[in-house]
Amino acid sequence: MTIFWKKCRDRKYNLLWWVVGITAYMLMMGWYYPSISEQKEAMEALLESFPDTMWTILGLDGTIDMMSGSGFLTVEAFSIMLPICFSIFAMGIGSRSIAGEETDGTLEILAAMPVSRGQIFIENFLALLVLMATLGACLWVSVLIASRWGDMGITYLPISGGTLMVSLLGLFFGTLTLTAGAITGRRGQTIAIGTAAIVVAYALNTLAKTITSLSVIRWLSPFHYYTEGLSLNQNLQFTDALPLIIGISALAWIGFYIFKHRDIK
Repeated sequence: MTIFWKKCRDRKYNLLWWVVGITAYMLMMGWYYPSISEQKEAMEALLESFPDTMWTILGLDGTIDMMSGSGFLTVEAFSIMLPICFSIFAMGIGSRSIAGEETDGTLEILAAMPVSRGQIFIENFLALLVLMATLGACLWVSVLIASRWGDMGITYLPISGGTLMVSLLGLFFGTLTLTAGAITGRRGQTIAIGTAAIVVAYALNTLAKTITSLSVIRWLSPFHYYTEGLSLNQNLQFTDALPLIIGISALAWIGFYIFKHRDIK
């Protein structure tokens, strides 16, 4: 597990700054929510004037109660901000793993050592998994603190479900980037593929919700499964998280298989 521990150590400061940033943002939400709830009637009138298209762009429906603590955090944090943050963090790890080392010329040295290609990929994936789980655990704590501080009334299990879903979404794009790097061997191409995947996936989900004739394409977007499973009002069901878990597993297997048989340049 030498590769695994090295990857985790190399990313520890990067992880620290992401933890600080996300924790600060969630604490700010906990501080800000009471001032919003005190102006409930005015805010509700304002929200009712928003078109349905705006809620669709946020990946939500217009029935969400933003004046509740769960609705407020869903709109302000879990709709766009946290998914993008977790995806960027995961993609940064994925792009610097196999593709980053091959671009820098250090992967050839590692491959020449008594370690299999499969082990290299698996340990890189495990490092990505552990780092994402650590960031998710920190998010869980910060959301819980924000809920208590802002008197949002969100309980442990819904917070756990929301944290799991955003972590899985980030892990999906991180695994996609890791796999793309295992296939291309180039960091720049890997980052481009990961970025394009996020943009296209989000656009597909938005278009599928706004244009009825395109509703079938929503099944192609991981954001669809994320929004369907996300709820800070009730406990997460395993079947809601299953599509993302299957997608992550499939991408990891593809990357593992191709990397084992590809020539390293």
